Amino acid sequence: MNTREVLGQPLLGHSGLVKTIVFSPDGTTLASGGFDSNIILWDVVSRQPIGRPLTGHTGAIFSLAYKPNSKILASGSIDNTVILWNLDPQIWVADLCRRVGRPFTQDEWKQFFENQPYLQNQSPCDQ
Repeated sequence: MNTREVLGQPLLGHSGLVKTIVFSPDGTTLASGGFDSNIILWDVVSRQPIGRPLTGHTGAIFSLAYKPNSKILASGSIDNTVILWNLDPQIWVADLCRRVGRPFTQDEWKQFFENQPYLQNQSPCDQ
């Protein structure tokens, strides 16, 4: 705090003005939202986006708030809606398993579980 130095390069990813940001209660994720109607989740350590932006609003995002357990994010928009986003990775895996209904291919695994080693003939649905 005393040096007031910038910590690395700016986080780039929004195509419009960034209106709101919030750190998760556990401090591992930063959520940003703005005029492009997208919410980007950022890994605080790597400073990289986590997956694709969250889309669902049709207008600018004006507010973001995490539930204390860091697993639910609420977003408020100028489109007069509030969306609750489930950020629990286990819920995402269960939803993907339900949709796919079979073990994931290596390409699918890389797309959805990029930080996890590929386990051939084993689906995260089996866990």
